[in-house]
Amino acid sequence: MDIVDFKQQYLQGRRDFREIDLTGANLNWTNLIGIDLSGANLQNARFSAATLRQAKLVGANLQGANLRAADLRNANLTGANLKSANLGRADLMDITLETADLTHADLTETISKQAKLRNANLYGANLGGLDLSHADLAGADLRSTNLMSVNLTEANLQGANLSQQDLTGANLRGANLRGANLSETRLSQAELYGADLSEANLTHACLEQAKLAGARLPVCLL
Repeated sequence: MDIVDFKQQYLQGRRDFREIDLTGANLNWTNLIGIDLSGANLQNARFSAATLRQAKLVGANLQGANLRAADLRNANLTGANLKSANLGRADLMDITLETADLTHADLTETISKQAKLRNANLYGANLGGLDLSHADLAGADLRSTNLMSVNLTEANLQGANLSQQDLTGANLRGANLRGANLSETRLSQAELYGADLSEANLTHACLEQAKLAGARLPVCLL
């Protein structure tokens, strides 16, 4: 199916496009509210400023796709391949990205409160300036990720891998870090008021001047 037929069928009311091949397609500024693209091949497709609100992209291949400034509110991208995808300035409010592969993806300046990223692979992703307050990042791989200026207030990071990260001055107020891997992580001046660090791995972590009032610490630090 070519892009002209695809758009025409969508405008005629079709919403089920599961497993369609739209490799490299240009869908910039396109309105695709409620579309089902589960399992679709969208590698290197362009969705810049497109509306994909409530879209189903479960298991879709979006490797290298351009989703910059796209509206993905309430979209479901569980298990999607988003390696090296551009999601900068996208609206990810209430998005589901559980088990998604976001290796080396660009998520700078996205709106992502309450995003569901449980067990997602964010290795090497750029999250600079991201608001992840109240996000579910349990079991996520956040190694080598740029977390500069990221807001992680009350985020669920239970069992997440944050080893060797630089979280200097990070906002982790009330975050759930129970059982998280924080070995060799810099937490200097980090705000950890009321955070749960019980059972966390803090081997060789730097907590210099960290704000720990009301925090739950591992037994070995008590």
